[in-house]
Amino acid sequence: MNYDLTKITDDKKIKTENKSLDVMETKASELVIKSNETEVIGMDMTEQANIIKKILDGKRKEYTAPAKAFTDKVNELLMPGVKKANSISNILRAKLSAYRMAQEKKMKKETIEITRVKVTETAKVQYTKRYTHEIINPKDIPREYLCIDTAEITRAIRAGVRKIKGVRIFEKAIPNFR
Repeated sequence: MNYDLTKITDDKKIKTENKSLDVMETKASELVIKSNETEVIGMDMTEQANIIKKILDGKRKEYTAPAKAFTDKVNELLMPGVKKANSISNILRAKLSAYRMAQEKKMKKETIEITRVKVTETAKVQYTKRYTHEIINPKDIPREYLCIDTAEITRAIRAGVRKIKGVRIFEKAIPNFR
């Protein structure tokens, strides 16, 4: 693979568009929209910025396409094995954890100390204890442990819901440029 970026840094179209963006950035920062005339200026500048964004994004995709195709192919070839190895590891970790917990329970009854580190010919495993959780009854969970689902609220609003207790639903003008 060739990672020489001079082809990109020397690209006249990219240089021209970046210079235009530098000028537009200053103008956009200084623009105060307080009339129909300045609103039109803002709209035109936004449209121009979107056009330049599309040009630069097209150039980006053009230059990164070979690397992306290569990366996609590598992932296609290797990720199934990585996923399988993760799955095997997770299965065995669960079994090892269950065994260790059963052993500790048994050892507590016999008051014998169990070793925290096991060494085999190919692996060294150190067991650590960590508290974890499992949801038994979601209705009983205290309020401070609950999480608001903003995606679900957005779906409800799109479906026409206009009142949700504890949520302010309002219209906002969002400019869309095509």
